[in-house]
Amino acid sequence: MNVGLIYPYYLPVLGGVEKNLYEIASFLSTMGHNVTIITNQLTEIIINTLGSEDVRPVPNLPLVEKETNNITIIRYNLPFILSYLSFMRKFFRQPLHFSFYASRILLKIARLRNIEVFYAAEPASYIALYLTRYLPNSRFLINSRKIAGIRSNTYINGYLRKKFAQEIFKSFDAVVISNVNTILYEHLKTISPRNTLFIPNWVDTERFKPYNKYEAQHIFGIDGYDKILLSIGRFVPEKGTMRVVKAFEKGLKLSGNKKILLVLVGKGPLESQIKAYINKKGLNTHIKLMSPFLYSDPLYPMLYSASDIFIHLPNHHGLSNVVTEAMAAGVPEIIHSDVPGIPNVIARHLNIVNFSINEIAEAILETIEGYDTKKSVEVRGIVEKYFAKKKLLPLFTKVLLGY
Repeated sequence: MNVGLIYPYYLPVLGGVEKNLYEIASFLSTMGHNVTIITNQLTEIIINTLGSEDVRPVPNLPLVEKETNNITIIRYNLPFILSYLSFMRKFFRQPLHFSFYASRILLKIARLRNIEVFYAAEPASYIALYLTRYLPNSRFLINSRKIAGIRSNTYINGYLRKKFAQEIFKSFDAVVISNVNTILYEHLKTISPRNTLFIPNWVDTERFKPYNKYEAQHIFGIDGYDKILLSIGRFVPEKGTMRVVKAFEKGLKLSGNKKILLVLVGKGPLESQIKAYINKKGLNTHIKLMSPFLYSDPLYPMLYSASDIFIHLPNHHGLSNVVTEAMAAGVPEIIHSDVPGIPNVIARHLNIVNFSINEIAEAILETIEGYDTKKSVEVRGIVEKYFAKKKLLPLFTKVLLGY
């Protein structure tokens, strides 16, 4: 089959959706299907149009790129005028101007590549796919299979309650929720009970697994510390990176300035602010910043094994991929902010904290003092049982292809 995967961003952007699309494409490729990833050039125009403050431009990416023999990436450009229409998001909570333009691109690529099955991840993509029906010469798409993908933090307030959104979901062959949110699931079931499915974000447990901690620490040049805390995420307000830094600073003082290291892995608009804070507070020997790794980089899974404690303090709802990746790697202690949408099977293995810097600092100290390596096998077992790629990706593929 010829399959099209649609999303405004793809690798080298390192978000959860981008990782999943990479694995979906790779899996379909091994099954002999032809995959076209339809995405955008990483330019200032697209970033401004979509309001993606955490994405940085990457110049000179090829317009058409063969990732493997049967995976093709097509990156299209946007007209300059679209970035000036971004004010529409204030009224619609969606980049409709982007979706209207992208629908014309999708139709052209679908004809060119003879695409039979579409997976559109997130609103901007599945709105664009829906809108192709109103374009001339789109009759050939009527019989194509169309799947919409939605995560738990995707505009549950307002947008999903609009009739326009409800009509879109009803038009798809299936709507796959890939993150845990009971409210979202129940609401979508009232809109489209026939075709709403829940398949959680998966983890490649064959890549993300326990490695020798001391060898990993040596590889990354972070050996010689009593305990190492790791935080991975884009440096944006919703990921709570500054909260991690401030709580670590306070926890360090409470510990009597023990030999503890915090490793922050990421990029984003808060990077200069984070660096300035670290320098101002004299934390350079206790906080190390690393640039993100390519998802396919073999060193990326090893990074988790180099840590003793994983800390993730987002504001947004739902379960982030980095948490289950840390669990799959056997990181025994995970500190996480108290937000809705984390499944109970995961939550009971997390050290849940509110947004108080003092409480987080105390949790860091308590976690260090009560550190228990025995939890490593248990947390990995949870991911292998409920979130393993080897179980969930074949299931997702069956839904996608209509088997």
